[in-house]
Amino acid sequence: MGVDGALSIFQRSVQRYDVRYTKYLEDGDSKAFHNIVKNEVYGDNCTITKLECIGHVMKRMGSRLRRFKAKRRGQKLSDGKALCGKNRLTEASIDQLQTYYGLAIRRNLSSVKDMRQGIWVIFLHKISTDENPQHGFCPSGPDTWCRYKKAQLEKKSLPPQT
Repeated sequence: MGVDGALSIFQRSVQRYDVRYTKYLEDGDSKAFHNIVKNEVYGDNCTITKLECIGHVMKRMGSRLRRFKAKRRGQKLSDGKALCGKNRLTEASIDQLQTYYGLAIRRNLSSVKDMRQGIWVIFLHKISTDENPQHGFCPSGPDTWCRYKKAQLEKKSLPPQT
């Protein structure tokens, strides 16, 4: 929907339906919301809140990673290796990051703080190495997705060796 179309829908909502839309769901790349707010369609006493579709947020994150990957094609990182390749930023790893990113958002809808931590967990887990483990914020418990945490839990549950 275009900028003018969205504005028109909001402007006629009171006259036609005696309704004020207070939530606006968009895909993140629309200027329509800003236009509606700027025009104060319901006066300055009515606040309209922008909501974002989690699927679109995930898609934008994946698109930006793919663009970043394409820009850096052929360049070497500080370790002398390319950004792409085995155990690096691949299409499969981008898809996986998108999925985890969406889960971190969906599982923490009631707390921005927890959502932020959930997103950082993904980043820290992904940059973790055996030499420099970064699993301090990874979830714990028997059904954790973090192999490092699972191994730590299994070590604790094993009887001492003699």
